[in-house]
Amino acid sequence: MARDRQEEIATGARLRTSYLLEQADYTAKLAKSESALLSPLGINKAFMDAFAALRSKIDAASKDRTIASADSQAATMSQNEAFQKAKEWLSAAVLLGQAAYDGDHALSDEFGKGPKIGRSVPKLCDRLKAVLALLRRDKARVAAFGVTDALLKSGDDLYAALTDADCTQEHKKTTIPQATEDFYVDKAQLYFRLKQINRIGKAAHVRDPLKAANYNLTILHRHGVKTGEKGEAVGAGAGEKAGG
Repeated sequence: MARDRQEEIATGARLRTSYLLEQADYTAKLAKSESALLSPLGINKAFMDAFAALRSKIDAASKDRTIASADSQAATMSQNEAFQKAKEWLSAAVLLGQAAYDGDHALSDEFGKGPKIGRSVPKLCDRLKAVLALLRRDKARVAAFGVTDALLKSGDDLYAALTDADCTQEHKKTTIPQATEDFYVDKAQLYFRLKQINRIGKAAHVRDPLKAANYNLTILHRHGVKTGEKGEAVGAGAGEKAGG
């Protein structure tokens, strides 16, 4: 199903602009260095020119005081950190659940079910709720694999925090100016283009995991970690997080 404008607004609002621009610079430099390899796969001059124009448009708009103020309120550090922490919690919880039910394919497979999360809070909340319920089905069994009451409470707390944040974001959608909405849409489209470059880059290097790992979103999703010189991500080989 195609993305609609509201989904793009919600996605763009959650992306930290400075990180997004820095990520775009890193990825554009990488794509340029491998243009001969990527161009036949769709990441050609026309694609990269449009990518650069969108990046410049976002950079210029971010200097508008009204847009910058709304953007800083929407994409707060606490909200972004809660989202990333919840994805990390989910990745670990799924692996522990699958380990606990190893040998029981039906139940083990339940932990891996669900749509791709991306930057969607509702989808992440749905997965958190489902996995928490699965882990509580047999607490004694999963406890042997490190699923403690504290871990479950952490999942509950993250679910509650994200639910509250999403409700707040839904309310803001009806009050933000048109220019700010357009800014969020542009940010989302740049993000989706970044993901497209990464997909193609990984496909081009399917036989070389080290080179494929250079195509990642480490800068965008970092937790206040500084980047290296010239916009290159520290530990850029980390890749995207599992589950999204």
